[in-house]
Formats: sequence, structure tokens, C-alpha cells
Amino acid sequence: MRLDALLGAVDADIDAGLQPLIVSANAGATNTGAVDPLPDLAAVCRERGLWLHVDGAYGGFATLTARGRRSLAGIELADSVTLDPHKWLYQPIECGCVLVRDGILLSEAFTIDPDYLADRKNDEVNFSDLGLQLTRTSRALKIWLSFNYFGTDAFREAIDRSIDLALIAERHVRDTPALELLSPASLGVICFRRRFEGVDIEETIARLNADLVTAFERTGRGLLSSTRLHGTYAIRLCVMNHTTEADDVKEVLDWFAHASRPTESDAHEVLDYADRRAELLSGWGRTDDVDEATVRRIPLFAGLQRHGLDLVIRSAQQMSVDTGETVVERWHGTRHFYAILAGTVEIQRDGERLQDLGAGDFFGELAALDWGAGFGYVRTATVIATSPARLLVLPPAALTELIRAAPEVERQLRAAARERLRGV
Repeated sequence: MRLDALLGAVDADIDAGLQPLIVSANAGATNTGAVDPLPDLAAVCRERGLWLHVDGAYGGFATLTARGRRSLAGIELADSVTLDPHKWLYQPIECGCVLVRDGILLSEAFTIDPDYLADRKNDEVNFSDLGLQLTRTSRALKIWLSFNYFGTDAFREAIDRSIDLALIAERHVRDTPALELLSPASLGVICFRRRFEGVDIEETIARLNADLVTAFERTGRGLLSSTRLHGTYAIRLCVMNHTTEADDVKEVLDWFAHASRPTESDAHEVLDYADRRAELLSGWGRTDDVDEATVRRIPLFAGLQRHGLDLVIRSAQQMSVDTGETVVERWHGTRHFYAILAGTVEIQRDGERLQDLGAGDFFGELAALDWGAGFGYVRTATVIATSPARLLVLPPAALTELIRAAPEVERQLRAAARERLRGV
């Protein structure tokens, strides 16, 4: 996190009459293991009266090791820290943790005293006073058992091993001409990609690397994930298995360096899978086919190049609604994006008409743009058809791919989102 950007954002909020509340920093970002400048952020938060929250979900438990403590210096200054024991503590999933400096704040936020709880013992720790759930399993028990059985040193050694293997992987990538390092080892994570001789188009390089990730998964030898760094497709290597050895890591990297370049049939198979996935994500049965002329009728899509146009044609579906039919319900968590081919709709909030939209207009961009987070915008308004209407419906995954391929579409969507957020 850039301090100048943070301070600029804080000042902009204050100038707009808003009260900045919280700074959320990374203590080992999941995609790269990156760590924000925690001591500097803590100083800014103290000066500006902001709450400093540190997301240590992936990397926080590295503090068990000497190297991890150095990398995460300043985490002890946070007002709150989140941790995921199901990552570097090797626990089963459904086991999370938040640490809060001033514990009374949790109690003030969550404690309730209804009559049916009057008989509970007040001298015990009641976890229902520290979170949303009243009745729940003892999730902390599995951690207590693990540490009592294996000892803290076992976890410390496993984390150190992961950090060592990432450093070995980084050196191996640097020494392998066919591979390109995209982010260095940080808290057990590196990102890289395969170079392909004679290929210099970023879109093609990304597709070929994605095909390799899919092909490697099919071998059954392991699983590497992917991410994007500054828009560049990257293969992410993160060793979480405590039995993995250095030779295992090198063999995986050598596979990516020397695997045959995916053929057209391989790429076709991956595209077929993407088509099926987009169809499943859409949630609608396919009705009329979508052709180029239909897509071009939408001003947002009129200037699309071939790749973006094909993506919309493959992924979009048409939907018909009658007068008075609700297309989108406020506060619902659906994520589809809509463009109007014919007819009209009305945007409502709390029964009040905000805006009328007609052919060529679009809606639903807020939730669709934010779908990858999984916890972002719900629908902020209700959309009702005011005449028989025909809509082009794009699933959120397809929209995400489209804006990567067509920056001009993203610019228009972001501008519309900013404008519409002013009324939320």
C-alpha cells in the first residue's frame, strides 16, 4: 500500500464531508505473499484517528518463525488482526480467528442479554458475546489439540519449510530461461509464467499459460493456481503441504518449462470448458442464440474487437420479461449484468422511481464488477419492466474477462458505477 495514496484517499473523504474509519493492510497477500508497510501505516492511523486492521489470513502465522516476525514487523501495532488457521496452521476448514487489541469492543458490539440467557454463568468466557453466533461448535478445540499433540515447533518448522521452498523455487525460475519470474518469493509464494518463443502478444501468452495450468492439473501430480499482477496473467506457486520436498518443487517447475506448447485442440477444449462454466454461472436456461448483430446494437459493445465480441456471443443469453415483471430485486446477491435490447425498465429504490432506461442502456454493473470478491455490492436498487422487454444477460465471470480484454468497456462501466453510487 502506498502511503501517499492512502493519505490522498483520507483527505478526499474528509473534503467530501465523510469520516474515514478503517485502514485494511496486508500481512502476506494471498496471491503474492506481499506485506504492506505496517509500521508506517500504524503511524498514519494513530495520527489520523483511524482503526488499523491487518489481514493476516494467509501470512499472519509466519510470526511463529524468526524470518516471519521480521517480515511482519509492525503487525503488533494493529487494532485487529484476522488469521486463518486452515492455511499455515494446517487445520481443517471452518476455523477462523480475529484478534482485537481492546477486547471490550467486541463485547460491546455483540453482547445481548435476553431473558432466556439470564441463567448463564457470567464468570465464563461466552464466545456468543464476541461474535454473531449464539450456538456453535468449539472450533478452537481442534487447534488446541493440534498444538498439544504436535507442539509449536512442528508448526514453526512446517512454515519455515514453506518459506525455504519458495526461495528455492524463485532461484530455479531465475535459472530457467523458459520461465519468467513475475513476483519474488514472499512468505512462501512466488508467481511466474512460461515464455513461448515467437509469441509476444500478451493475450496469447496468458491463454497458453492458462492452458498449461489446466493441463498440469489433469496430470494429477499437483495443483498450481493463477492470478493477475498488474493485469498480467501469472501462475502462482504456494507450497502448503508439509511433506513437499525441494525436488518436488523443481520437478513441477521443470514440467512448466518443458511441457509441449498447447495445441489448438487443447485450447479448444479449454474454451469449451469456459463456455460450459459461463453457462452454469448464468443461472438462466439458454433461449435465443446471441449473434454479432445483436451484440453490436448495444452502444457499450459496438466497438468491441473480435476477441471481446466472441466472448460476449459465447457467454451472453437473451431474456424476455413482461410489463411489471421484476428483473432485479434490491439487496439480492445476484451478479448478472444486463443490457436492454428492446423495451423499457424503471429503476426503483424504496418504491421511488429513480431512472428510466431503454434500448441500448445497461444496469447491474455494480454487483457484476465486484463478483470476484464474493462479499461486495449486493443489488442497490430494484429494476422493473415498464413494457415488454428483451435483455442481453451476461454472467459476471464473462464480464470480468471482457473488461480485461476491452479496457474501453471497463472505463464506461466504472464511470457509470461511480455516478450511480452517488445515489446509494
